[in-house]
Amino acid sequence: MQSLKEIGLADYYYLDNDKIYSLKKQGYVKEISEYRYKLKNEEGKFKSITLKEIYRRLYNKVFCIDNIELLENEIFKEIKDTNGNYEASNLGRIKSKIGNHAIILKPQITKKGYQRLQIYVEGHKYNKYLHTLVASA
Repeated sequence: MQSLKEIGLADYYYLDNDKIYSLKKQGYVKEISEYRYKLKNEEGKFKSITLKEIYRRLYNKVFCIDNIELLENEIFKEIKDTNGNYEASNLGRIKSKIGNHAIILKPQITKKGYQRLQIYVEGHKYNKYLHTLVASA
């Protein structure tokens, strides 16, 4: 279990297998919505926080439930400069970890026949060609 004190929350909260445990209540904290919790900070004030934010602040990683079934001999690797939010496979599939659950993005076909996707990096939307995303991974 990882203490959440180092990210400014009360010292009795712990992260345990993608759930928040409270030593004070001797049990898991109930979510106020999917993967969102209302927790006290060090000053005793309540703060709404998501597991995505907790993972980013604690581990500098992206929290995402990834139930994507791999195709035969498929390997996913992180796409450069996307902060861990996107991965490309050696079979040409792009995985998005923007939400709480991973999804495979469906490319659009341009007039010239190229496959293009929209990705979001630091709040900005970009149109990228599928082949360049796979190559950058």
